[in-house]
Amino acid sequence: MPSQGRRCIFYFLRLVGILLMLASLISDYSYILKQTFSRKLFFALYVGFLSFRILFPLILIARNLCFKVCGKKNELQDFELKQGVKVADIKSEHVYQGFVMYTFLPLMYFTGSYRTLDLKNFKGEVGLGLCLDFFFYVLPVILLQALNNATLV
Repeated sequence: MPSQGRRCIFYFLRLVGILLMLASLISDYSYILKQTFSRKLFFALYVGFLSFRILFPLILIARNLCFKVCGKKNELQDFELKQGVKVADIKSEHVYQGFVMYTFLPLMYFTGSYRTLDLKNFKGEVGLGLCLDFFFYVLPVILLQALNNATLV
């Protein structure tokens, strides 16, 4: 029972983190529409960071699909051929599962929902997501907002 209570607490904390990330995402994009920027450089940097936030998952999706799904040979083909299953069925299922996995995983970096992944199996993905959040999403945006608000006349 106590371990189940801890799981509920950790899941609740992960859910709160996701909701805070989504609120941060919405406020970052609404800041660009509502706020007056004191310099064009601040505006360009802010747009650049927000563009990186969108483009990074899309680049990861394209890279993963090219190298890990479309270019890979299915290792289960020889085993399944002995069982009497068609190669086309195996390949289509392999490609479908690869598309699902390698499309949704990078999109989790954009929304912050990577926090729900299990740390035992997805250490690298969660670590990359936390580093991206802090160094490329939170820190630069807060610094740019602070500099912009400090230099407004």
